[in-house]
Amino acid sequence: MSLTPKHIEILELHIQDVKEQIISAANKEGGDGPIDIPQLGNVMARYARTRPIPPVESAWAQIIGVPGIIWIAALLALIFGILTVWYPDLADIAKVLAGAIVGASGVTATAGARK
Repeated sequence: MSLTPKHIEILELHIQDVKEQIISAANKEGGDGPIDIPQLGNVMARYARTRPIPPVESAWAQIIGVPGIIWIAALLALIFGILTVWYPDLADIAKVLAGAIVGASGVTATAGARK
């Protein structure tokens, strides 16, 4: 879908109206001297409000509801488990690495859930 010339005209009128309101408010707030950039930003925020864009999760996280880092940690823990079975001499190292990865991903997931 695209904008028609009528839509563009309406949009331009609205933008011009908002621009005039911002200029008027900035002139009032600035008084006799020039307005500071932070003050102009505050005036603009009052008249031209925007909405923050929410972060987009990966497709797997949207489908399954589990963050990607958890999947990576699970895969690495599985790989370390298989290496432990194939190479028993590496068992202690694999256990430490797998525990560290699983623990770090758990902390990351918990910290992300608290926000």
